[in-house]
Amino acid sequence: MVSNTNILKSKDLFTENDYENIMISRQYNKLYQISKDENKRKRQEYDNKKFYNLSFSQLGTNLSVTFMDMLNEFTVYTKDEDQDINDLFIIFTKGGRLIYVGLILIILSILLYFVDISK
Repeated sequence: MVSNTNILKSKDLFTENDYENIMISRQYNKLYQISKDENKRKRQEYDNKKFYNLSFSQLGTNLSVTFMDMLNEFTVYTKDEDQDINDLFIIFTKGGRLIYVGLILIILSILLYFVDISK
């Protein structure tokens, strides 16, 4: 025989508010996990782009692109009437350019050394 108790007033069932809280916590956990995975992927991509993880071909490509960007910004700097020495230093140190500036200086010094020796 079926009991006549009201099922909605039973202590074992969830209320609508409990259900909403559970769904919100599930969504939060899912978003947190997606965010954590995305941050891990971004960190891995950043680590792969670091200077010491690059191949020689990527290093050469990055060196040439960086050098051309620096030349373009230097020409804009020379045409600017309101020149500041800080802007010149920013051109050389913007982003990850400082390591490439060092490489360019090393290559230039080696070339000058060979020119000096050949005299």
